[in-house]
Amino acid sequence: MTDWCSGRSVRSGVVDKKASADESGNAKFRSRISQMVFAGRTRSLSQHGRQPSLDFSLSWKSSQHSKTVPSILRPLISKSSHHRVPSDRPTIMDAATSEQLHGLTNRLVTEVNALISSYSSIDCQHPFLAAACESHNDENEARSNILSSLSEIEALVRGPKEFLENIAIQCEMLGSIQWLGEFQILACIPLSQEVPIRDVANLSNVPEQQLAQMIRLTARCGFLIEPKRGYVAHTPLSASFVTDPSHLDAAMFLAEQAAPAALKAATATQRFTESHTNNETAFSLATRTKVSFEAAQEQSPRLSRQWTAYLHHAGGLPADNVLADAMAKLHWSNISKAGGQVVEVGAFLAAKPLARLFPQLRFLVQLPAGASSCESILCDPLDPTKPGQIAIANRVQGAPQPVTNAAVYVLHLPSSVPNQILTELQLHLPALRMSNGVMLIMSGRVLPDQDEPIRARHAAVAHARGLIMYQMSNEVEMDVCSLMRLLDAVRDSTGKLVLVHKLRSGSGTTVAVVVKYQLMAGGAS
Repeated sequence: MTDWCSGRSVRSGVVDKKASADESGNAKFRSRISQMVFAGRTRSLSQHGRQPSLDFSLSWKSSQHSKTVPSILRPLISKSSHHRVPSDRPTIMDAATSEQLHGLTNRLVTEVNALISSYSSIDCQHPFLAAACESHNDENEARSNILSSLSEIEALVRGPKEFLENIAIQCEMLGSIQWLGEFQILACIPLSQEVPIRDVANLSNVPEQQLAQMIRLTARCGFLIEPKRGYVAHTPLSASFVTDPSHLDAAMFLAEQAAPAALKAATATQRFTESHTNNETAFSLATRTKVSFEAAQEQSPRLSRQWTAYLHHAGGLPADNVLADAMAKLHWSNISKAGGQVVEVGAFLAAKPLARLFPQLRFLVQLPAGASSCESILCDPLDPTKPGQIAIANRVQGAPQPVTNAAVYVLHLPSSVPNQILTELQLHLPALRMSNGVMLIMSGRVLPDQDEPIRARHAAVAHARGLIMYQMSNEVEMDVCSLMRLLDAVRDSTGKLVLVHKLRSGSGTTVAVVVKYQLMAGGAS
């Protein structure tokens, strides 16, 4: 397998680059980043966006550190040395923290340069990379890196006061967006011009003063803007909630379902200490019902739509193009030369982009139901894939794997429930033994381990999803370490599954693990 998989982790996305701007350009960047991080307001890199910054404040002990801190921080020293330091934060920044802050600011400058260079770094003529270009994969990765660095800087310098202030802001931001969505305020504001707040209030039949209060809070966070007193206009951020309603669906789920359930978590722990049923949860307490979250989705298309939107936009799950890009780094050409078959189980994700890259590969996509819904995709006249290269078949979850001669199996985990995952892996064991192939287990729903090279912000988003899953349905998501232990339990009388390789996204998240069947000592084929 060493000729198909490299022995080291593969990362996709933006590669760290040295700053390529000239000296004057770098000086402007450093000046701008200094303002972004330590001044009162940070504006979006988007041409029209207006987003306020995190309000940072540091104090340094005299000038003894001035020779070791980056020049970007020296204005901060001179400005803060004449002000009294609040009692809820340390008066002296130790050397380790100073060095960490130094590294973060330098990394931030590099990431801003990476974002700028991403606009011209993708070869959009390649049929596979064209999809990534259209979705701005590199650009999104660079933006995510910038936000992660800003979050780490904020965590490093904030005290209890700023921490609580941020909670208060986010609490009211969520309520304000839910209020704006409930009264359809966003749709009443033109996408490209400012209008009087009074007119919007009259059109929506809400109190003008209350609407103005909502706008003045959200505008400070880049959501809507008050260009002049008494007027409101969209920013690119708020406009996206109109042009793509799924953004609003995700926000409404957080406000109407996730937040109330989170506030009932303590009560649920007290009342359902020994319960593992899916209808005795924080969600059931918040909604005052005995209906499980899954049943509630079946009864309410709106809830189902909102849940899907949350997972897509805010659940920390790797985007389809990120998964496909990471998978494309493997040596599929070695399989393609032999005309090998790839079986994708549970989703139609890998087959399409890989078929474009490797015309000699043959794909079978196994879906539990509704396979006919994919026929329109296969019949697209503009699709460069060869006719007959991709086939679709039905396979019920829990049924044995009927294909026993594939070179690669791509398994999308059916859920995060260990018993269901173990059953599905055990059902594929005979096929892997007979085919001598490998299996990619897509692990986007698996929580990161403590020692994984993942940014703190990405890890926090994933763990927030894990808590929401538990509060909604008592479902506990596994971490990568637990998945490895589960894999070790998949065996028969002659062999077992062993880990060959891990695939990571650009953010460091493990998006897939590659396993194969290996004979145990004394086993026979």
